[in-house]
Amino acid sequence: MGSCGLPLWGLAVRIVSPALFVVARTGTNLGTKDILNHCRGHLSSYKVPFSVHFVDEIPRTGSGKIIRFKLRETLVTSVNKAS
Repeated sequence: MGSCGLPLWGLAVRIVSPALFVVARTGTNLGTKDILNHCRGHLSSYKVPFSVHFVDEIPRTGSGKIIRFKLRETLVTSVNKAS
């Protein structure tokens, strides 16, 4: 799993809402509602992700760190395609 903040603009205040990226194992029957319910039960309310996105793989650097700006780029391109 990986997470990043998705910037939202409103009332001249920048709000960053958390987005969660999940790589589901083959054969699992995991849904967005299941993940959000689990997060609501185990995390503080401000840490619960705003959205859940299923991806094939999480982009990583050579040392294994998550490349968060690439995750944000996928969110922005998917939002732009929906508009």
